Amino acid sequence: MFQIGQCWTIYNDEDALPRYDRQIKKIDILPEFVLHVALFYACQFPKSTIRWHDKTMPIGCELSKFRNSKVNRYTVTKNFLHLVAAEPLKKGEYKIFPRASEVWTVHKSWSGQLMKGNNLEDFEYEIVEIVDVFDNYVDVKFLAF
Repeated sequence: MFQIGQCWTIYNDEDALPRYDRQIKKIDILPEFVLHVALFYACQFPKSTIRWHDKTMPIGCELSKFRNSKVNRYTVTKNFLHLVAAEPLKKGEYKIFPRASEVWTVHKSWSGQLMKGNNLEDFEYEIVEIVDVFDNYVDVKFLAF
């Protein structure tokens, strides 16, 4: 089921929201099962990205990278929600986009400026199910929680 290099969305233990994307770096089988995973951090979008007039529109797709080489250990996999489609761009940087039937958190009032010095836990979220993905947009269903 788990393989080195896979990217997964992981639930937060405190509120059960799918907040983190991580990549499996190493798997130990013996003496106990351990997944060694690195956390993705959101990057700013390139200047060529469309700037929406509605600044309150939630943002879900992202550019992500590994900020450092810190790896977390998981001996229990109940928090692993689904595999993530992470397309490598350049060393340590990935483009992450949703696929139909995945559950995502989308950031409310997101901006690159807000991310500087803040943790993702500091932002408000909406929970959505991805209904369909098109070339120019993603159709979602907002979920109550």
